[in-house]
Amino acid sequence: MGQGGTKFRLGGEIGWAPDTPRREAVNSGTGEADALSWQASFSFMDVLPDHDFGIVYGRVADGWLLSSDFRPNDELLEARWVWQASKAWQIDARIRRREEIDLPASAAGPRRDDDVYARATWKF
Repeated sequence: MGQGGTKFRLGGEIGWAPDTPRREAVNSGTGEADALSWQASFSFMDVLPDHDFGIVYGRVADGWLLSSDFRPNDELLEARWVWQASKAWQIDARIRRREEIDLPASAAGPRRDDDVYARATWKF
């Protein structure tokens, strides 16, 4: 596998919000909103020459109000692939599922988003 061998990378983030709103304010039920959020990533570098693959899993509490990457009250599962085709060209692809964790009593079911992303980058 890979010219220099496959490498494994493990990453993660954890956060705790010390002051959260009530669940009624964020429409996720009743009582105090949760404060703990986290994500973990498992990446395999050079699975094939110049090909990387990774998986990200995270849970974001309903009291986690500010994030540029995550919506509050969501669970996320994502798979990513990167191919460094040449020094100038890189191809990225991702498939992701996000789903609500705590549902209001009036909800018919969890909000779920599935999306696919592809990008080609040319450095000049």
